[in-house]
Amino acid sequence: MVAQLGDLSNATYSIIPAGTNGGAHTAPYPQFVAFVAGAAKITVPGSTQEAFVHAGKNGLLFAADTAALSRGGHVTIFTKETFLMQVPTAGGIVPPHTVLYTGPCRGDELMR
Repeated sequence: MVAQLGDLSNATYSIIPAGTNGGAHTAPYPQFVAFVAGAAKITVPGSTQEAFVHAGKNGLLFAADTAALSRGGHVTIFTKETFLMQVPTAGGIVPPHTVLYTGPCRGDELMR
């Protein structure tokens, strides 16, 4: 399985201690976030939406809730020491995609 991610720009590698609460924040720019190791719980302020992200084959997400598009952004609580690769898209362009519904991917949509 191969996925074309589009034009990319820059990259950041972060090591985040377990228990770190990133507080409510927006994505600095549209970016792919790859969980290389670790795990986190991501919530949306003022809603019941939450996602649990674990490193590995289902540990890739796209963050597009920039300040221009989101009032509250999201809250990330790292439940394990986590190693992240953050890779913004060139020019801040959100790749073509289809929104299926609000919320995280469901079990049958994840890679097995």
